[in-house]
Amino acid sequence: MNKQELIRKVVESDDRYKGREAFLSELSEMDLKGLLKIHRDNAHQEIQDSLATIF
Repeated sequence: MNKQELIRKVVESDDRYKGREAFLSELSEMDLKGLLKIHRDNAHQEIQDSLATIF
């Protein structure tokens, strides 16, 4: 995955980064992958919290 694809995935995964592609382009690929991992981990935790509330 190239850097532009990583930036696109970060923007798609979190609305807070829309319009901030220039900022994201200054980050390293490792940083971008870290942002994606944080988002996935947070989304996973939110799902687990929702399930715990339901049951």
